[in-house]
Amino acid sequence: MKKIAIPKSLELTEEMLKGFSEFEFVEYDKETTNTIEDVSVWIGNPPKELPKNLEFLQLLSAGFEHIDAKGMKEKGIVISNGSGLTSQAISEYCLGAILMVYRGFPQFAKNQEKGLWDRSTSLKSLVGKTIVIMGTGNISEHIVRVLEPFNCTLYGINSNGRDIEGFKKCYSLSNRHEILKEADIVIMALPQNEATYHTISDKEIQLMKKDAILMNVGRGACVDMDAVLKNLDTHLSQVIFDVFEEEPLPEDHPIWFHTKAIVTPHNSYYSDHLKSNQQNLVLRNLKHIEKGEEPVNKI
Repeated sequence: MKKIAIPKSLELTEEMLKGFSEFEFVEYDKETTNTIEDVSVWIGNPPKELPKNLEFLQLLSAGFEHIDAKGMKEKGIVISNGSGLTSQAISEYCLGAILMVYRGFPQFAKNQEKGLWDRSTSLKSLVGKTIVIMGTGNISEHIVRVLEPFNCTLYGINSNGRDIEGFKKCYSLSNRHEILKEADIVIMALPQNEATYHTISDKEIQLMKKDAILMNVGRGACVDMDAVLKNLDTHLSQVIFDVFEEEPLPEDHPIWFHTKAIVTPHNSYYSDHLKSNQQNLVLRNLKHIEKGEEPVNKI
């Protein structure tokens, strides 16, 4: 009988698990993570010292830079991630943030605090805008879907410039400058690796239109924040950041207080559907494991 470690926070009920007669389920939390032994399957972030019998790791996040995936694979451990679980929520965040800025809501909120009836705020439409999405994975595919009805022109940037459905054209990361200078909005949804580190820095910001919007919902390390702060007074009209190299973002960090910045605490992924999405993925992959089949989202 395989022992399965599941996080209490996932709230998998006995009713949900009753069909798995060959599995023994053990719940864990932060305090008990390192006390569970002889586990074959681990759901969620694993302990630093991996169980000796671990065969399968199911992450609940899309990113996996926080684990030694290569080392685990060399030990024969199969890994799946949570790709796709949060894509809809993140795409809604992107659309909502863009519309909020384009339709003047930050300024209207300030005016309301003062009881000020001022119709002079400049408003924009998404129609005809050029939007560049850096990263063309599952999250970006969802962003494309929510933006398509607005008649934007959508370009993608990925590792090698391969074509992806939904984009007018894709550019390689090394050729990103060709299209960044045309962008009205740049949305970053890149993974974190050596190739994507600080892909937006001085050169890229200075190439972009003065009134462009820069948004990051991928990984904080993909943006050089020092370069952003250095250039923001004279370049770009707005930055919208949900992720940062250092999290939590220090309370005295200057980006909090910049008039062109919107900062959110790395929660663009969250919605009222998150837990049920995670539960469904876990249950689906447990069935695959039970049948000896390859799991969904294997990395």
